[in-house]
Amino acid sequence: EGLRRTIRSHVAWAQALAAQIDKHPSLELMAPVPFALVPFAHREGDAATDALIDTINSDGRFYVTGSEVEGQRYVRVAVGSIWTTGDHIEALWRLIQASV
Repeated sequence: EGLRRTIRSHVAWAQALAAQIDKHPSLELMAPVPFALVPFAHREGDAATDALIDTINSDGRFYVTGSEVEGQRYVRVAVGSIWTTGDHIEALWRLIQASV
């Protein structure tokens, strides 16, 4: 039951982050978020998306990866560490908001 609870929490936190991103005027989700992966991009394009990735990663508390689909760059947030908490996801969202 412990692993199931962890996975359910990760999915719920990812979906909560996705909901915040979906409401933000400068960001867009790149795909639905049925699991614990949140793909999103900056609406101003690839350069702004890559700058956001660099800002998040240079903060030192988080690590996200960038990827590309159909020629568009996007951020991949994977919620998967057993040490991740809802507080971490909230702090990541605050950093994202402050960076766009």
